[in-house]
Amino acid sequence: MWPTGAFPRLPLIVEFAGADNPGHGHNRHGSDNTVILWRYERSGEGVGVFLKLGQVVAPGAMWALLLEPLVRQAMWDDAGGNPPAPDVDLIRGRITAMLGAELDLVSDAQRASILTLVHDELAGRIAQWSGPGIKERFGMSFSPRVI
Repeated sequence: MWPTGAFPRLPLIVEFAGADNPGHGHNRHGSDNTVILWRYERSGEGVGVFLKLGQVVAPGAMWALLLEPLVRQAMWDDAGGNPPAPDVDLIRGRITAMLGAELDLVSDAQRASILTLVHDELAGRIAQWSGPGIKERFGMSFSPRVI
């Protein structure tokens, strides 16, 4: 359960625990989803236990946004406050592959227009992010709320 060093040593598991208040028959309606974040911790004997890190009840896929701070905090803690550096070459390769696949679908004129807009967007982000790094700008102190 630890494919590479970029993954937390203590596995995180997301459990979809079902709808909060499902309707039946003609009484069906949108119901919030209950999602639980667990961490699997091994004991010295090789046997482990699941520790509940948090639970959210939210409509649609909003649970992912609400659990994100808990996941980030768990990964930060697991890495001892020093998470592994991202693989920059892998990230660059994924971005250029995605751009290439999307741009193959449009005409040359559309491609030039799209690339100009993407260039402007990226230039703006470079200017915005050219100061201190993300860690310094946003800090790494998380204060997730656990239910």
